[in-house]
Order: sequence, then C-alpha cells, then structure tokens
Amino acid sequence: MKKQLLILCLSVLITCACKKSSTPDVLPDASQVGANTFGALIDGKVFIPKKKSGSTGAEALSPVYGVLPYLQSVGLLINASNNVTDPYMGIELSSTGPLQQGQTYSLQQSSTNIANAVCFLQADDYEVTSPLTGQLTITKLDPVNRIISGTFFFDAISRTGSKVSVTDGRFDCNF
Repeated sequence: MKKQLLILCLSVLITCACKKSSTPDVLPDASQVGANTFGALIDGKVFIPKKKSGSTGAEALSPVYGVLPYLQSVGLLINASNNVTDPYMGIELSSTGPLQQGQTYSLQQSSTNIANAVCFLQADDYEVTSPLTGQLTITKLDPVNRIISGTFFFDAISRTGSKVSVTDGRFDCNF
C-alpha cells in the first residue's frame, strides 16, 4: 500500500513539474474592426508584434494615419516589432501621401512611389528596391472611427545582398 501511494505521489509531482508547451504563434485573422492586430510570414515564419515584459521604448505595434510631422502631409506609418524573439524582427509600412479604401499600392522605394515597406532582422534592414516589389491593399479606411485595415506582401534586399520574403501580411489598427 505504501509503495502504491509513493508511486502515485511521485507521478503527481512529475506531472506538475513539467512545463506546459506554449502555443505556437499564428497569424491573426484578417479583420476590419480596429482589433489592433498585425501579422505576416517572414521567410515562412510567423511574425506578430510582441514586446518583452518590462522593456522600455516604443510599443510593439504603433500605427499612425494622419498628418505626419516629417512629411507635413497626410500619410501612413505602421511600425510593428518583436523584441521577444531572437533575432529581433520588425516591419514598417509607410506612405508619403493619403491612401484610399479599396486601392492597391505598389511597395517600392522610389521618388515617385507613394508606399514603401522595410523589414528589420537583427542588424539588417531589408528594403524593397527595384527589381523587387510588393503590394499594399487598403481594405478599410474609416477616419471617423479611426480604423485602417489592409493586406500586404513584399520581397526585399539588404545592403549585403541577402533577400527576405514577407507574405500573407495583414493589419487591422486604430490610429
């Protein structure tokens, strides 16, 4: 009897001591309700904004649509970062002019293009430069309720020539 009780107690202790595995990150649903979500696949790996507990600095998701001081005109600036993962990852979507609901914009760094994207992986910045390209589609722009939602994808290259592919991007933000 004592032996059975000892085995039962050990089994309970071992079971309690085991860490539960954390659920894997999944992309947020594409929505248009101002859910403050953002996600994409970076080279096939899920990217969602996260900030280490207790860390200082910018928020993991920082959306702005309106008059941008450095432009002195209406534009979009969404910074999404994850400093929980190693390496650090981030995506920035921007426009140098007003956007319209239902429109698709080419993502490419140029003097004539309105929209651009950059991917940050550790110490490298990956920019969308010719011949690489991508697209940003604004699925909802509601200035009254301050909601901007959309989808995006792009290929980008670093100064050292390495490439990154960002696919299945989506965001649904209050600004």
